[in-house]
Amino acid sequence: MALNIKNEATVAKVRQLATRLDTSCVAAVDLAVDYALRVPVASTEELKLARARRTAASYRAHRPADTPLDPSDLYDENGLYA
Repeated sequence: MALNIKNEATVAKVRQLATRLDTSCVAAVDLAVDYALRVPVASTEELKLARARRTAASYRAHRPADTPLDPSDLYDENGLYA
């Protein structure tokens, strides 16, 4: 199966990598793909969780010291947001 890369910037990068590695363009692409497949990729859920943790840490770092953190302070006696 053949690939036909129409993006000139990508072709230039492949040629640069092949020159740097002193190999063919096909071998350079093969090495780059093997490397990319070895690098672990975080799942969407992990990325969202990490973002939520950063947001929470930023909030805690910048909130006024007298801000209550008790969830009961957020709702009235009817369970509605106060």
